[in-house]
Amino acid sequence: NEMVKNAILDHKSSYEIRESKDTTRVKAALEKTGVVYVLLNTDTSTDFYKDYKNLVIWGSIGERVFSKSGDEIFKISPEE
Repeated sequence: NEMVKNAILDHKSSYEIRESKDTTRVKAALEKTGVVYVLLNTDTSTDFYKDYKNLVIWGSIGERVFSKSGDEIFKISPEE
């Protein structure tokens, strides 16, 4: 299934998305894998896992479409 194949992240892309401060590299990794939405758990989230290290960059990568109780969903803007 093409959708499943595109959703599987390689280790480098996964690392870039979670750890990088470079918006260009994060966006390239997201586009490579076809990711359209990203769920971020901020420090105030009740979710145990808080995988993303540089939350401040996401406003320039996509549009916040949901925010509640420390959980935020961003829709990734396509590269123009």
